[in-house]
Amino acid sequence: MAPCLLLLALLGAESAPASGALALTRFGYGPRGSQRAALERTSWSEVIEKQLAFERIDDAAATALLTRLDDVPASPAEQIARFPKPSMLQKGMERMGIDRMPVADVDKPGELIQALQARRVVRAVASERQLYEAMVEFWLDHFNVFARKRGVMYAITAYEDGAVRPHALGKFEDLLVAVASSSAMAEYLDNDDNVRPNAPWPMQAIPDDVDLRACKYLPEERIEKLTRRASKNKPAKPGKEPKRERGINENYARELLELHTLGVDGGYTQKDVSELARVFTGWTVFDPEGSLGCKDSGRAVFVPELHDGGEKTVLGTVLAGAGRDEGLKVLHMLAEHPATARFIATKLVRRFVNDAPPAALVDKVAARFVATHGDLRAVMKTLALDPLTIAAARAHVKVKRPFDLVVSSLRALDADTDGRAVNKRFLGTLNQQPYAWQTPNGYPEEAGRWTNVGALTQRLKFGIALAGNTIQGTAVDLAKLVGAEMAYGGGNAPANELVDTIAARLLGAGVSKGTRETIIAALGDVTPAATPPDGGDQQSIRANVKDALADKNRTPDPRVARAVGLLLGSPEFQHR
Repeated sequence: MAPCLLLLALLGAESAPASGALALTRFGYGPRGSQRAALERTSWSEVIEKQLAFERIDDAAATALLTRLDDVPASPAEQIARFPKPSMLQKGMERMGIDRMPVADVDKPGELIQALQARRVVRAVASERQLYEAMVEFWLDHFNVFARKRGVMYAITAYEDGAVRPHALGKFEDLLVAVASSSAMAEYLDNDDNVRPNAPWPMQAIPDDVDLRACKYLPEERIEKLTRRASKNKPAKPGKEPKRERGINENYARELLELHTLGVDGGYTQKDVSELARVFTGWTVFDPEGSLGCKDSGRAVFVPELHDGGEKTVLGTVLAGAGRDEGLKVLHMLAEHPATARFIATKLVRRFVNDAPPAALVDKVAARFVATHGDLRAVMKTLALDPLTIAAARAHVKVKRPFDLVVSSLRALDADTDGRAVNKRFLGTLNQQPYAWQTPNGYPEEAGRWTNVGALTQRLKFGIALAGNTIQGTAVDLAKLVGAEMAYGGGNAPANELVDTIAARLLGAGVSKGTRETIIAALGDVTPAATPPDGGDQQSIRANVKDALADKNRTPDPRVARAVGLLLGSPEFQHR
């Protein structure tokens, strides 16, 4: 039967009990198949309380798995050395006014980006800290950066692990400061080019704690000639400066107000944007393209010589002469602003509850944000335990975005994965690879962006490929879900029995009449695995199962695999 017959209207399934499994589906990526039965007997509130105290959840297995799967170095300088992009390096040298030996013409950044994307998939699948991982994804959308812009790819690891993860359920102000202080955000929104008018050029503004003698591509004689701190404000010699002009760049300031804090209707003006850009002059990145080969290349720094020390007025507050502290003062002011509380609350409710956020719930969450000065753990507790949230989850009013669908499917089948083919082949086709959204607003939340006919077809293809164990680098054993006898010898069972049994194991409940009838009809076109000549007595079936389990490359019965795949593509599973 053609896949289009499975593209059922995503209208919302019947109400379900507010179980721990449902809580993990709404505030994480869903239970593993092996966990579902126990979670169905656990209350919503018990799971939420446990997930909020994420530090108490042992996640050593996920950490060890990530370590085994890749050895991507953590520092930007090491990543640049291992995954060089010659054209960027050469351009960086020209900007710095330095000559250097050309490196081999090999462009490897794509390998780095794919490794980082696969890492995100594996971590979301493997982690027991599911609510925490969902919050990391939320903030990586909220503070979006695009990996393929300039040197951002080399700053991703430090950005996620150093800025976002430590504060994902901490204080919003701490998160805001960490993001503002990151090289990834500075490079993505061009704040590394945001300097006072007539500021010195990069090689005249080197932070004091940078040891140029440790830089691989900077000759000793050139180091001696560089202008250091005492003369950084001297103009460069004629003909030595790059042709392009430098000065105020408003990109980061604009997005800080519009997307990171107050929201587009937050009451600021274009004058506030311009003044705020002056506040953040000097928040830059040392050698962002890694052209000098220093151990500090790609590190976010504040350079006083690039900062505009004049008086500014932002949202009625006057700032002047305080250097980096001006920016910290503004970030505190924005984090405490009521418009920020409401903007963040609206986005959280939209992500975890409903594409059309209920005003009453937004009010409660915003009030909690204000009362706790942006304590995100307290805010999420208010959101997750509210009756409106639980009612929306029971009514299945949210549709999974592609990343959520892929990760929840892998968890539902207890899959082992390295994340690479899953990311490249399916998240790429479904258009939600990590760090790949170009604009600062992050991946869209609303279901309409993800549920056109073509996208639904691709979702269904993913489910069928996963259940059929045909994705490279990903292994599925359906025996974990439905038992060995059904997985490898149950293909001749009646279609209705297959669908009902698998739905109960996969979803913890049945499916709608329309879904059930459509899948049963689709199974009629699938030929089961060959059966013994005697008609398939239980002893022969068990013998076949034993042989299958001994085969490391075993494949499940085609009808069983197809039933699982079609149920992964059903409205009941596609909803959160």
